[in-house]
Amino acid sequence: MDTYLDPINRKFADAAAEGPPLYTKTYQEARDILESIQSYKTASDIKTEEIKVPVNGEDVTTVIFRPASAQGTLNMIFYTHGGGWILV
Repeated sequence: MDTYLDPINRKFADAAAEGPPLYTKTYQEARDILESIQSYKTASDIKTEEIKVPVNGEDVTTVIFRPASAQGTLNMIFYTHGGGWILV
């Protein structure tokens, strides 16, 4: 079975596979590379809302994306990023 990857993520994966591995670069070079291959046009028909959710005494910033024309209650996907791309 072939693996399907949507066009935006396919473009990112293909670009990430080019050139030397990020671990051979300085932090700033790696940041610059990731910034350039992750740039894309933002959809104009999306409403973005940022809220704080209390978790174990801390506030976790949460971003809600929904179609700008949506009304009422919608289904959702809860996505958590593990932090694997964080460069300090």
